[in-house]
Amino acid sequence: PTSADVFAAIGAFIGEAPQMAAAIKTVYQFKLRDPDTTWTVDLATHNKVSKGETGAAQCTLELSDGDFMDMCMGTVDSMKLFTSGRLKISGDIMASQKLDFLAKIPPEMVLSEARKRVKSGDSTPVNREQTSWDVFIAIRDHIERHPELVDKVSASYLFKLKSPESMWTIDVKTGKGAVLEGSVGTIDCTLEISEDDFLSMTRGDSDPMKLFTSGKLKISGDIMASQKLDFLQHIEPAEAAQAVSAARAAGQGPREHAPVAETRQPNAPSIFAALAKRVDDDGVLSTELKGTVMFRITSPGSRSDVLSSWGVTLGSSESWVFEGEQAAAVATITLSDDDLSALVREQVSARELFQRGQMRIDGDVSVAHHLEFLNGLL
Repeated sequence: PTSADVFAAIGAFIGEAPQMAAAIKTVYQFKLRDPDTTWTVDLATHNKVSKGETGAAQCTLELSDGDFMDMCMGTVDSMKLFTSGRLKISGDIMASQKLDFLAKIPPEMVLSEARKRVKSGDSTPVNREQTSWDVFIAIRDHIERHPELVDKVSASYLFKLKSPESMWTIDVKTGKGAVLEGSVGTIDCTLEISEDDFLSMTRGDSDPMKLFTSGKLKISGDIMASQKLDFLQHIEPAEAAQAVSAARAAGQGPREHAPVAETRQPNAPSIFAALAKRVDDDGVLSTELKGTVMFRITSPGSRSDVLSSWGVTLGSSESWVFEGEQAAAVATITLSDDDLSALVREQVSARELFQRGQMRIDGDVSVAHHLEFLNGLL
């Protein structure tokens, strides 16, 4: 059954229970999206259901077609949809409580309407609730249609979704570009967000900046690269729907198993290897610092999960780089591998990382002003 079948069943049910309509005396309007349709359920004057805005609504309900179907089937609670913002109610909000009569509609009545539709030759496919998988398949199709985006964007992104967990790499930097499940290759910008907020953002229901400032969207690495994601706004809905349908018809779909493990290798070893080569070539690093500075590199989003430790000894006559810990350090700097990469690429300053709490300095904090010897190592 589709939402159209449900509303047809509501109309049939109302016709058989005129006393119920007389008791409710309300005109409801349902505004559904993905796909967009509007339905008027008139229980005040005409006692019928019509497609479109056919009367002045006293209570309006806005939600996705998928959420409406789930609500009708009882697989999702309407109150949860409302409190999460996925169901919006305007007008006479109290009148929405009278909609409990919908639970009394026999399922056989909905199935009967679906059979009538199919028998008449309308084989509209069953509506599915959109998932993040659908979105990334649409993005993959868009990149394949527009390989020129690689030159325009020149960045790779990792989306880490939670509830449920999944990871997707959007590579708009190498070859013809690609969208792959899991973490693949070198990532420039990582975005962390819940599945619900991600879908709300892609539908246009949530503002990305508000999600970011409220902490619901976390961005690490090359933060400025996230602004280049505006190319996603140019995805054609019809092309996206066609790509998703083709993928599902080929037997593809969201994974049901555990999330793909992250396979991306950290950049710190390459960075400090490049620094060691710089020392070999120049002999002495150009800096006002003297002594040893330790770098403790952690995994993204953690200040305790140390992946590796590196030391840089700076002197007036010679400098050298080594892996491991050394107690006699003028300062110890702790930051994530992604933030180190952004610092080396000069996409963010040490001051900014320190002020945001993304860089910890134990010892002489003035070293944060003299880390220019790291510039350009990636």
